[in-house]
Amino acid sequence: MYTHVNTMYDGLSVIRTLGQQDYFKKELYVLKDSHTATYYTFLSAFNWFILWMDVLVLLFCSLAVAAFLLFPKCICKTKTYVKYSVLIIYNK
Repeated sequence: MYTHVNTMYDGLSVIRTLGQQDYFKKELYVLKDSHTATYYTFLSAFNWFILWMDVLVLLFCSLAVAAFLLFPKCICKTKTYVKYSVLIIYNK
């Protein structure tokens, strides 16, 4: 689409001389519709992906918080770095 506009602008005097304004205008509209449809398809797919990533992160964080709240002693008894991170958070 952008190259079409650039080419049309460069050859504007020839297009007007030959009376081809309507042809190039119709071609520009077709290219613009195609570009817009592709762009909105990309935006829709990207927003769908972001929505599902937000849902997955929310579920993961909810499960992690639920595990800390429901089983605090089990988590603190394990010898992992989670134990130390929980103790650092609670000691502040």
